[in-house]
Amino acid sequence: MEISVEEEVVRISVVTPSGSIDAFKAPQLRDKIDGLLNDGVRHIGFDLSGASFLDSAGLAVLVSWIRGDPAYTDLPIVMLTASGQGKDEAIATEQQVSLFLTKPFGSRDLRSKISGLLGG
Repeated sequence: MEISVEEEVVRISVVTPSGSIDAFKAPQLRDKIDGLLNDGVRHIGFDLSGASFLDSAGLAVLVSWIRGDPAYTDLPIVMLTASGQGKDEAIATEQQVSLFLTKPFGSRDLRSKISGLLGG
């Protein structure tokens, strides 16, 4: 009898900026993400619960950089936030965020949704 088990371990990095995220500070965030991608990370989530301010320009700079690179066009973007205002979700949708979750959410729910994004 032969038994084989294949397991793929997916590395997911969660980027958690704090403070204001706007058009002026987005390049710092972009540099951090560039470093992760250069290290081979292909699945990145964003926890914006520590962000005191996020404007559409800041999100646009970040997402357009990711979506503008042909190698990362299909890279899932997960936005976890404590702010569940309709305008926040509208901005995320406009900027092609793959998954928008507001707190509170359970870890099982989060894992399930991310797994669905990754095709698992």
